[in-house]
Amino acid sequence: MNPRLILTAIFTGSLLAATSFAQPQTFPNSVKYKDSGIRNATGRSGSAAIEARALVNKNGSGDLEVTTGTFDDSSAATGVSKLQLKLATAHTPDTRNYNDVDGANVSIHLDELYRHETFDLQASVRGVDGSRTDVVDAIATAVLRPDLTITNVSAAPHGVVGYPMTVHATIREQNGDVGARANCRLLANGAEVDRAEGIWVDAGGTVDCMFRHPFDDAGDVSLQVAVDAVSPGDWDDANNLSEPVSTHIYGEAQAVYASSVHALMNHDVSTQYSHSAVWDVHSDGDSTTEQLDLTTWVRGPINLLNAKLSTSAQTDGQTIYDYPDVQFPRGFRKPPRSRVTCGSGEAGSARVQLCYNPDANFPEGSTMVEVNYSSSNVFYHSWGYDYSREPVFGPPQYVFDTTTQYNDITQPLGNSVQWDVTLSDGTRLWRDQPFLSSLESRDDRMDRPWSCGFSPRYGEVCSDYHSTSSRREGFLTIFQ
Repeated sequence: MNPRLILTAIFTGSLLAATSFAQPQTFPNSVKYKDSGIRNATGRSGSAAIEARALVNKNGSGDLEVTTGTFDDSSAATGVSKLQLKLATAHTPDTRNYNDVDGANVSIHLDELYRHETFDLQASVRGVDGSRTDVVDAIATAVLRPDLTITNVSAAPHGVVGYPMTVHATIREQNGDVGARANCRLLANGAEVDRAEGIWVDAGGTVDCMFRHPFDDAGDVSLQVAVDAVSPGDWDDANNLSEPVSTHIYGEAQAVYASSVHALMNHDVSTQYSHSAVWDVHSDGDSTTEQLDLTTWVRGPINLLNAKLSTSAQTDGQTIYDYPDVQFPRGFRKPPRSRVTCGSGEAGSARVQLCYNPDANFPEGSTMVEVNYSSSNVFYHSWGYDYSREPVFGPPQYVFDTTTQYNDITQPLGNSVQWDVTLSDGTRLWRDQPFLSSLESRDDRMDRPWSCGFSPRYGEVCSDYHSTSSRREGFLTIFQ
C-alpha cells in the first residue's frame, strides 16, 4: 500500500489529536545551559581577585592562565606583577617564581603537567587599592583541555533550488574535564554559508548545531561542518572538521518527490586510571546520543494558514516521540530572496520545517516537510535557521543567538524505525509512513594498556586507558 494518501474531501480534523505542547525555552548563547566541569581556581584578598586555570596539553605539557577578571569577561583593568607556583613532587615541593610578568591576563607554559594534579599559586596584583600591591592565593587543579569533536553531520541526499535545506551537526566534548565555547560553521564546497557563534559545550556534553541554507544553483554540493575559535584552546584540532556529506540540488521539485530518513545512535564508554607517588586518579565517561532525521515532499497545494501537522516515530514498536499537534508559533513567511514560504515548528525534542512553493513553475504546488529529532543537551540555531522572521528595516535579521534545552533519550534505538507524518489543511490530508527495517551496527575499541614512564617531579608515573564506541545507523530514500 502506498503510504502517501491525498484526499480531496473535506478533512474534519478528527484524525489529529488536539493536544498542544508548550514551546521550549530559549536563551542567548552567552548563557551556559549547564557547567558541570571542574571549576577554575579563584582567590581574593581585599578588593583584588584572580581566576586561574591549568590546562594539560595533548603532548603532556601544560599552560597556566591567570586573569584579574574572569575568562568569560576579558575586560579586566588591573594587572598581575608577579607569580609564584608551588608544584608537588615526590619529595620537596618545586617552587617557581615569575617576577617579570605584567598584565591583566598572564600565561605560563609548563613542560610537564598531569591531569587532576593540584598546586598552589600566589599572584601579586596591583592597581586595585591605589599604590598597594595585593597578594592573592589560590589552589589550581590541572585539567585536560576540552576536546570538541564532530560526531555526526546529517543532511537530506537531495534538495531543490530555493528551498532552505536543514543540516544537522552533533558536537561532543569528549575529555570530560571542562567545557568550551566555539563557533560552529557550515561549509558548502569549501565556502562558509552559515554559522552559529559562541556556542557552549559542557564537559562531557553533547549539543546540536542546526543550519538552514537555500541553494541558488542546481548541482552536487559537498557539505562540511567546522568547529573553531575554541576557548580554552582545543586538545586536538584534527577532529574539528567533519567528513564531507554529499547532497544534490535539483532545479525543480518534480525530480525529487521522495522521503529520506536517517537514524543514528552512538554509545561511547571510556575509563582511565593514572598513578604516581602523589596521586591516584580514576575517571569514567559514558555518553549516548540519538538522532532521527526525516525529509519528505508533498505534491499539490497546501494552505499553510490552516496547516495541521503531527509526527511520531517508533523503534521495534516502542515510541521514541509522538507529537500530535506541532505548533508554528511565528507563522509562515518567505525567506529573503526566496520564492518559497516557510515556518519553523517546535514540539518537545523535535524541530520541524514546513515550506510551500506556489510558484508558477510548480503548477500543482510542492511542499517540503523536515523533522529533526535529537537527544543532545541543546540545539544551537545558526544565522539562517529561523526563516519565519521578517526584517523590520535594513538587512535581514536572522535569529542565531538562541539555544533550546530539552530532555534526554527516552527510548534507545532497536533494529528498526517507523516514522509517521500527517499533514492537513482542512481540505486535504497527506500521510507518510517510511519504514527503516534494519540498522547497521559498528563497534570500535581502543586499549592503551598499563604503562609507566619517568617524571622529573614525580618519579614513576603509570596509566592506562580503555574506550569502546558502539554505533547503530541506517539510511533510506523512497521515491514516489
